[in-house]
Amino acid sequence: LLARGDVQAAKAWLQRARDLGDVSRIREIWIHRWSGDTDGAWATIDGPLANFVTAPAEVAVESRDPERIAYALSPALWPEDQRSPGDFPETYALTKAEALLVMGQKAEAERLLAEIQARMAERSDPYPSRWLGNAYYQPCDLPGLIGDLEGVRAAEADYLRNAPRDVWGSRGVKRSLAVAFARAGDPARALDYLEEIAAVFGPHAWIWFSVAPGLDSIREQPRYLALEARYRQWAAGKGQ
Repeated sequence: LLARGDVQAAKAWLQRARDLGDVSRIREIWIHRWSGDTDGAWATIDGPLANFVTAPAEVAVESRDPERIAYALSPALWPEDQRSPGDFPETYALTKAEALLVMGQKAEAERLLAEIQARMAERSDPYPSRWLGNAYYQPCDLPGLIGDLEGVRAAEADYLRNAPRDVWGSRGVKRSLAVAFARAGDPARALDYLEEIAAVFGPHAWIWFSVAPGLDSIREQPRYLALEARYRQWAAGKGQ
């Protein structure tokens, strides 16, 4: 329902689940995020989310609020034993690096990114679960964060060769690629991916783009503004 942009129907089903005794904070967070309601998503968070360890920090980063970010990165919301899950040992470090960039702490972010890059270089297979839709990070993320356009292009080439046949999962992967290209200085390629997402999932996908700090550099691009205009036209037709 959320993927179709039917937020009201998703809320109704969530309420039915609650009535049956099922309390799902992550679903409520998803509803708020897909509505562009970052404050509502943050208000829903009341502790760590073991199977979605990055969610509190993602919401905090989307809010651009330093106090929220600091709290989301603290053991209270992200316990130390959940910071390097499975195939994704750099999950916490990469999330923190993005948070530092969002807060304008570029020098500290660059130091952390250099450390991450060195550790990645030592691994024989730094991305064993790459391009899965539920991966905590993708091969394009690190080069995007350090502004390495050639590195982002190399990651994209790997994606085009090895992408799983997963249309649903491609939504998150393609947004990651869009963010990486935007950060690395190729707005046209970033917009290619945003347009692909909107073409498959609908104009409401723009809401998901609008909260991503990594896309801030392309907000005034005509193609981005066209995505926004199509969303607003769609929303007006839906009475949203």
